[in-house]
Amino acid sequence: MGQIIVRCHPEIQGHEADTWMLGPAMEMGRYADIILNLVLALVILFFPGGFTHTLFFGLAFSHVFIYLFDQFRVLRSIPACTFSNMDVDWWSQVMLIPCCGMILMCCIFKANRQGYGYYMEGNSIILLSVAGFFVHCAVHLMMLIYVVPLFGKKPKENPELDNRTFGETN
Repeated sequence: MGQIIVRCHPEIQGHEADTWMLGPAMEMGRYADIILNLVLALVILFFPGGFTHTLFFGLAFSHVFIYLFDQFRVLRSIPACTFSNMDVDWWSQVMLIPCCGMILMCCIFKANRQGYGYYMEGNSIILLSVAGFFVHCAVHLMMLIYVVPLFGKKPKENPELDNRTFGETN
């Protein structure tokens, strides 16, 4: 696309033309779209099943397509990617907490009156499902904050490098 724009507009020259010819920068917005698709798929579980398997096959296909497209894009057209810390990974784990909570919420809702030991009528099943959602979210977040770091690698201390600024090391 950039090649066509540069060819059709002779006033675009030099650095600006180089910028048009480069691939787009890597952005993480697509992954928020994937989580939105996941939330929509989980909402379907609250309704009577019929086309649920078709939805999840379509979801799996679209995620494989997105993975392959990103793989192609990163290897062939992205000029550079820099993810210097684990913030993206940690926040993606946090963004998946409500999705896991919705799965528990659906299980509580669907198991009512099915011989699993509880029989609730009226709005009390909704209150129990919502309570299960929030309890799960709190426990899951606390585990991410306090338990997961116990299994990570400890950074090696290097007093010589720790006291230097980035400009001094280059």
